Amino acid sequence: MGNIKEIIKQLKNINLDYSYSYERILLFFEKNNIEIPTLTYDILKGKMLFRSRENFDELFFHKIDGIKNPAKKFVTKFNRANRPYQSCFYCSDKRETSYSEFMEDWLDKPFGSTFDITVGMWETIKDLKVHLIYDRKDFSQEYNLIKGVEWDDDLTLMNDFLVDIYKASSYNNKQIYILTSAISNVLLMRSELDGILFPCIPTNGIGLNLVLNSNICVENVLILKHVTRDTFLTTLNENRLKANHINIASIDGKIDFEKKTIIWK
Repeated sequence: MGNIKEIIKQLKNINLDYSYSYERILLFFEKNNIEIPTLTYDILKGKMLFRSRENFDELFFHKIDGIKNPAKKFVTKFNRANRPYQSCFYCSDKRETSYSEFMEDWLDKPFGSTFDITVGMWETIKDLKVHLIYDRKDFSQEYNLIKGVEWDDDLTLMNDFLVDIYKASSYNNKQIYILTSAISNVLLMRSELDGILFPCIPTNGIGLNLVLNSNICVENVLILKHVTRDTFLTTLNENRLKANHINIASIDGKIDFEKKTIIWK
């Protein structure tokens, strides 16, 4: 695999503004036969997962498809684990984690403004086997009990690098998505696993995000169990240095599976 410190240095030095930076990262991993250290984790049938969508100009989402992953043609930007025109279903193990990435964008909201997000609660209808990018310092006891192979110093260094970039803020650095999406696709191309569990940005507590393999049909592995629209108010936090967002109202939706619609009370 080569000198891991040099490999990490080269990855950090890739110019993410370069037109072919995504492709360069893919080639770099394959050319240098770089091992990506992850554990394998089983998400069992019956696990509840949370997916959030900001409402923007829509008062309510009336179709179930509206709160799923979008069609490929609407995916025009990189995200944590996808390239443009690659539609992936993202969700989280905790409700508040599901909108952690939104929280950074909401920092620009004027004090006193309100905004809405729709949170879908999805239950797994089959077991899923996923990669787990593991932060031993932050993960909950459930994940700390996972036993895997012992990593040598090189793999430990690479794991720490992975944790850092997946947790990295994208607030003023959207290019970080080019690096994480390339690594995510290398992982999933090398395996037949169902997705990747990775640490979220430390905005709203400790949690994990899950991205499903883009080849998976959501309806085959998840069922929507509940949906709410939450309204947030932007205020000053206690130290008065930055914005704080508090949930001031919630509305429940009723799911009509036959019509694939959401009815709001």
